[in-house]
Amino acid sequence: MWRPTVPQTNLPFLRLGGVLSEVGLQGREPPLMKIPTSTLRRHVCVLGRSGAGKSFTGMVLVNELLKQKVPVMVLDRTGEFANALRALQGVIIYEPGGKLSVSPFTSSDSNPSDGVEGAVSLMEHYLHVSIGSGMTPLQSRILREALLKCYRSLRQAVTVSELLNQLRLIQENSKYLKGWAESVEAIVSRLYPFSTGTLAKVFDSEKPTLSPEAVFKEGVHVVNLGVLETDEAKNLLSQVLIKEVFDYGRKLGPVGDLRFALLVDEAHHLAPNLRDYYSVLERYAIELRKYGMGLLVIATRPTLISENILSNCNTVICHQLTSSKDIDLALNYMVNRLEADRFISDIRTLGTGEALVQLNDTRNPNPVRCKVGLPEQPLRCFRRAPPRKRATKQN
Repeated sequence: MWRPTVPQTNLPFLRLGGVLSEVGLQGREPPLMKIPTSTLRRHVCVLGRSGAGKSFTGMVLVNELLKQKVPVMVLDRTGEFANALRALQGVIIYEPGGKLSVSPFTSSDSNPSDGVEGAVSLMEHYLHVSIGSGMTPLQSRILREALLKCYRSLRQAVTVSELLNQLRLIQENSKYLKGWAESVEAIVSRLYPFSTGTLAKVFDSEKPTLSPEAVFKEGVHVVNLGVLETDEAKNLLSQVLIKEVFDYGRKLGPVGDLRFALLVDEAHHLAPNLRDYYSVLERYAIELRKYGMGLLVIATRPTLISENILSNCNTVICHQLTSSKDIDLALNYMVNRLEADRFISDIRTLGTGEALVQLNDTRNPNPVRCKVGLPEQPLRCFRRAPPRKRATKQN
């Protein structure tokens, strides 16, 4: 198996922007806000209301990682990153249905049973983030049976259409069993949209066009989810890609340096704050640090994202927030409870592109106020993206 080399970075830090003030440190003002590159293995969270500058902050960090030759995959929910970064050398844009297609239920496991469990887990995660609940025990059993029959007859290369055909056969053969027909229909209803129309070009394929090996190579790999019309399609494609890089990163084994970074825009869609649900993105944050896998998440409201994500981010970059609940939760991960009241007004009054940055560094335990961006960074970040249709829920 090809193994990527761990980047040997020349700089030990990422430049974020100019320091406006160090809140609570008697006016000491370092000229440059630096984030140690090594801390990305312990993850970064960027928070802030719409229009506060979160995406620009993500682009600045991505550009710094590009300079240090760290491979980055960006799950670009709206297409903003693709529009802003496509002119930079070393940036590759993947358009779903164009140069990007996936095969959600094709398994690389030699044991069919292992492939079945991976596919069922993928479906469970997709349903939890899309509708807030998973499958019933009977639905899980039916999906397992259908997948196992497909894998035994089709050698692990299973399209969505082939899985639907197998589910219809099960429905026909079990029509006299109580609850079976309804359970099959529920699964079919969730999968059918991915086998027809433009979504079939993205999901109904025997072999994926983007391999994990490709995104672990030097460069910024932006997956433009903005071209997809529905939140469900964005969720499923994101789940498939995260699972692939998760599995591939573990196969590469532990490493002491930053090997790869994943940036997830609007991360609350993939790691929602749901009770009794443990998302694949949470597993990434908790389990992959020793494998050199960094995570950068961007979220509009911290109350919407899983606290497992927030608590595992060593660096918090907080742009302007207006909700008291959001401010309280953000400060809970930036300062101790006794100091939180001092920073509420700072978060409310931050200007566009300004942020409070907490590195969780014992040498400098207080948040630093920063103006994000450097003059020499060749980003087209201020160019407005063309309006897109709002994603709708599937019926």
